[in-house]
Amino acid sequence: MNWEPLVERLAFGNKRRELSSCLGLYFSPETIYIAETRLAKDGKLAVDHLVRIPVPVPEGKAGALATGTLNTKFLTENQRLGALIRQSMSQIRWNSKHVMVTLSHHLGLLRYFTMPGIERRFWKSAVPVEAKKYIPIPLDQLRYDYQVVPLPADAGGRSRQGALVAVTQKQNLASISAMLEGLGLTVAGMEVAPCSVLKLWQTLGKGSQAGPYCQVHFDGGSVRILVADRGFPVFFREVFLGAEANISDQRKVDLGGCVAFAQKQLGVGAISQIWLSGSGANLSVWKDAFSRSLSLPVMLQDTPALLGIKGGDWGGYAAIGASLHFQASSAMTLDLGDVGRSSDEEKQTARDLLVAGGGLTALFLILGLFKLGLYEFRARELHSLQRNAEIEAVFQNKIPEEINGMFKSMREQLDLTKEICAENRILAVDIIKDIVDSLPEKVWVVKFSFERPVRNSSTVPGTLTIEGRAVGETKSVEQDMASQFQDRLMKTPVLAKSYPDIKLSVSGDAAATSEPVASLNPDALAEKQESRTSFTLTANARAR
Repeated sequence: MNWEPLVERLAFGNKRRELSSCLGLYFSPETIYIAETRLAKDGKLAVDHLVRIPVPVPEGKAGALATGTLNTKFLTENQRLGALIRQSMSQIRWNSKHVMVTLSHHLGLLRYFTMPGIERRFWKSAVPVEAKKYIPIPLDQLRYDYQVVPLPADAGGRSRQGALVAVTQKQNLASISAMLEGLGLTVAGMEVAPCSVLKLWQTLGKGSQAGPYCQVHFDGGSVRILVADRGFPVFFREVFLGAEANISDQRKVDLGGCVAFAQKQLGVGAISQIWLSGSGANLSVWKDAFSRSLSLPVMLQDTPALLGIKGGDWGGYAAIGASLHFQASSAMTLDLGDVGRSSDEEKQTARDLLVAGGGLTALFLILGLFKLGLYEFRARELHSLQRNAEIEAVFQNKIPEEINGMFKSMREQLDLTKEICAENRILAVDIIKDIVDSLPEKVWVVKFSFERPVRNSSTVPGTLTIEGRAVGETKSVEQDMASQFQDRLMKTPVLAKSYPDIKLSVSGDAAATSEPVASLNPDALAEKQESRTSFTLTANARAR
């Protein structure tokens, strides 16, 4: 599916308004054609108006305006040309003010070539570089547009693609736009004549077959050869033989060489048939000659009869094909006018923004569905609860503040219960074990107490108190033993973690140290030594 039109409409709105119809205007230094057509629902084409305007050559400029490729001098006379067009259009009532311009070979050039298949993001740089090989004028001086045609892989399995490129001088678009604005007309687009004529052949049903085919058109001594494949003009050649094309000029036309070149160099498949059209030549003779030389069926096409007009030539058919731009579907999208078209950078930015927006939309949709499912689950859970008369009696006749106070008190009691009964609470047996394991030899505990704090239950932290005694050779040794006990406690796994800051205070019995040892019996001496040094360890619990 082609997403480009949808992206362009969503991102930029209807920048390029799709018209129901438009006029077709063919420009060449020799002749100007204006056409207006109607395409019925059944596909029948009717030509409402087809006006031919000969372009007189100013004195002293004979041949200067009508020769050369990608001519710009012709359109510098836009005031003179505008007057000619105004005079011709003023005699007829036209139903549209929009004009699709198509250019002759003097003003526009069409080239088709094949190249290795590359990603779309590289087309903008790769296609112009490849086109320089086939266009003899620097592209920076030209207005150009291209269209990439997908092709099947070659015999080696390598991907490839075709590129259709149309060019004109930059000045031509400005000159034509200014001329038509002066006539009260608007340029709806610009293309080259081979694309316009192919569009006409396709509308008439002569180029609708899927396989490649060839169209040869005679306008007196001017011969145009067009090879189409997949709805695109892949080969176009113009041969000018003078006033009339004689069968003796068959080698100059070289239709067989044109077909062979298209097949070998452009990857065109086998030509299914050849259509022959035009005037000013013995088409029956040419039909037999082409059929014998190529061994292909050659069909005659009476274009004026199909269009319901008396006669016509290449320029008139190009103008008619240009007027079908908004009426008939076509694979070709080339537009040198670039009217209302978004650039590749704008389209890429729009695609990125649309993708990002789609991703965010999908994310919010998923979140919304999740919330909806969660709501439904909780709603079913709520509806599954049964009413309890005892609970209703507790809250009966209470105002909201009283109920909130009851809930607050219940939460506090629940938190206290969780704190006291928690699996990771500090056990008294663990603290006692740390104290016993830390006692040095000849040091004992007389009394200890500790308060374990409960979170949020009091502003006073828990405390630890250990009272004990030490017996050593001297009082200083006993003080060292108490300090050693303190150090060991600060390294225990449970007590030190709960009570990190343990402080030591030591006191002594003066009477026990001053009385002579010799005057005491052994029991009294032992009692005095035990009471000589006492210590107290205190600590506050870690804040929780």
